[in-house]
Amino acid sequence: MTANTKTLTAQDNNRNKPRVLDKDQHACFGPLLREFSGKMLKDVDRSKYWVLDAHAFAGGSRQEKNENSKESDKIWDYAYSPSPDEEGGDFKGHLKTGNIVAWLGDKNGQAQVHSRFDSSESQNFLQYMLYKVCTPNLLNAPIDVAPQADNGLDILPLLFASFLKRAYTQQGLYKEYVSLAANDARVCGPVDVGRHIKENTPFQGKISYRLRRHEYDNRISRLILHTAAYLNNEPRWHKYMEWAKAEDGPLREALNRLHQNCGAVQQCRPLAALKASEKAIRSPYYSEYEVLRVLCRRILQQDVLSLQGRESSFGILFDVAWLWEEYLAGLMPKDNIRHAYARESGGKTVFQSGGRAIYSDFYRESDDKQPGLVLDAKYKHLEGNEIGRDDLYQMVTYLHVLQAQKGILVYPHSDKQGESGGYNKKGILNGLGGELGLYGLTIPSASPALDYRDFCREMKNSEKEFQGWLQKSLGE
Repeated sequence: MTANTKTLTAQDNNRNKPRVLDKDQHACFGPLLREFSGKMLKDVDRSKYWVLDAHAFAGGSRQEKNENSKESDKIWDYAYSPSPDEEGGDFKGHLKTGNIVAWLGDKNGQAQVHSRFDSSESQNFLQYMLYKVCTPNLLNAPIDVAPQADNGLDILPLLFASFLKRAYTQQGLYKEYVSLAANDARVCGPVDVGRHIKENTPFQGKISYRLRRHEYDNRISRLILHTAAYLNNEPRWHKYMEWAKAEDGPLREALNRLHQNCGAVQQCRPLAALKASEKAIRSPYYSEYEVLRVLCRRILQQDVLSLQGRESSFGILFDVAWLWEEYLAGLMPKDNIRHAYARESGGKTVFQSGGRAIYSDFYRESDDKQPGLVLDAKYKHLEGNEIGRDDLYQMVTYLHVLQAQKGILVYPHSDKQGESGGYNKKGILNGLGGELGLYGLTIPSASPALDYRDFCREMKNSEKEFQGWLQKSLGE
């Protein structure tokens, strides 16, 4: 980000304390803010913006579990009064954000929405969750992966290896029909008369023709290779790519097979690869490659890495509430706790005859040998140990329908609040009983003395405490 870049920053889910804009800020950022006002991630043009949510992470095949939208699901709401064209008056714009983190920009400047559990100077917590969900082994890499808070697009190259590996292991190499021009005696397509006259005069037994063939050497494969070549040649990402290929067998195999089928790409022609890959992949079989296609295009479009200076708006958006849930899923024991998304049957029906289903984030069903346990991920401040009405009713429903004996809301606990995290028992429910409580997973607060490596180390300590407590709860 250059020194002259105009930047508007806000925290996510600030509806109780909106970000206030003056008339000059409205003139600069108003068009960008109005473009997303009242919208949800499902309304975003994904060919223009890079979106990371449940839909993208599952290659477009995952169904959203929440049927009813909430205010916190909106990217933001922006309202202002009086009209900026009116003379006089005390103009104020109010930006109310939801559970969406965003880095967006256009020719006027950048709009950044940060996680409220991070400081405005760093994005340690957000980037840590992204690495744990998308590239878990990266935190053990002997390279500098510290975030750059002023440029959200800086994290995209670190997701490339993970998305390529996932696409390759789940769907193999990408293959599609390509148009080829041939000139030989084995005619298997329509004759290209003009080219035939040009190339085969005088006639020597060959015929020029066109054909379509199902090939591994195609526009998407070359886009991936151009992206890998770009990262290899960039000083900031070279060590990362070398480490990723050395440590990850499937990734190394995918890149080797791409080179075998496509040969060496021309370093001077990434623009040709971008132009050829504009068309989206429609085949549902290659849904993972559509996500990878969009990611590669964002990485190669180097002129947008600063987010500013474009005629049209551009950027990335993250559903942080979903990211928090996926992060917690990586901490859960796979043999004892079930994740609602991991079941083909979906949620648990409320009525014995079927009908409406409910989706607890994590649970263990009760039986004769072990009591039931429900855990629900909540990306919100609960340091006051007060459970909101909607969350309370939701947990009571989970406990009753799943016949569980304990229900816990798991939330990120900021240690700058001055309160201790860990488990806090709220009490035993009347009626059928059941214990209800909160668990705050401690998030280290940012300080000048705490660099990213120290932050990761403290986060791992918090995770060990949570996993130890969970194992104890499962053994009861």
